[in-house]
Amino acid sequence: MNKKGVKSLLNALNYAAIIVSSYGLFQLATGRLKINKHWAGYSESLSSLGRIYSTLYNPNVFAAYLVINICFIVCWILTMDESNSKKISLVLCSLCLILTYSRGAFLSLIAALIVIYIFKRDNKLIVYGAIMIFLFIVFNNGAAYERIDVANLNNDSSSLYRIEIWRTSLCIFAKNPILGNGIGTLWYSLSQVSSRLWGVVYHSHNLLLHFAAETGVLGLVSFISILLSLMKNAFSAIKNSDDSIVRFVALGTIGSCIAIMVHGVIDAVIVVPTLSLILMNFYGLACYVLGILKLNTLNI
Repeated sequence: MNKKGVKSLLNALNYAAIIVSSYGLFQLATGRLKINKHWAGYSESLSSLGRIYSTLYNPNVFAAYLVINICFIVCWILTMDESNSKKISLVLCSLCLILTYSRGAFLSLIAALIVIYIFKRDNKLIVYGAIMIFLFIVFNNGAAYERIDVANLNNDSSSLYRIEIWRTSLCIFAKNPILGNGIGTLWYSLSQVSSRLWGVVYHSHNLLLHFAAETGVLGLVSFISILLSLMKNAFSAIKNSDDSIVRFVALGTIGSCIAIMVHGVIDAVIVVPTLSLILMNFYGLACYVLGILKLNTLNI
């Protein structure tokens, strides 16, 4: 493991994002989308909305994946270089994010861009953010304005379903406040506790509430401490290091952590295996670059 190796691994994650995004656009172009009514609500204007999800099955999970990638891609461009592969990846990921119509993921991206701008005062961030907001408004006004209309909240099945999930998760947490219901149990427990929930609900649709329900206060405090420790080390690296790759990883880590927490208010998609495994790659590399993780070579 050295700087060249880290860059190679991060490039591999970037190429994976290009492939996954391209497949998402291919799905939309060929009509190979399984449109789940629950993803868009039950109003007639939303029933035919083609929310892309690529290989991650669910549009909100795909959107969270895209935001995490965008955070690291943007920070690479700002601190390392503007290679064509990064530009292509940024364009594809950004377009796919708009086409997921994920409100929470989009807001999390804007929050991440604002925080990144605080540390890296580059006007490219303002231009990119403005373009994304413009595209979000255009696509939502043209296809599904109801998804961002707060006045329509009571008619949006997606929002009402979340409220019931939150209520049920709180009930589960109240029964086991110290240790929780058990890791990996909510997918079964939520629909068992509430008669209003149908099918398989994989998470609490709120990140902190999910950890509280599954692992109790002890697990919740542990998760928060790990996230804060990661961000603290990233802040320190930005302040004290002049190494471009260290600053890139630190900025990407802070931006993606902010995005995860903002999106975590209405979703907990990072606990879904398809996304959590990818996140481990990013943060595993981040821990190594930031000096949190020390690798020892075993000579046998």
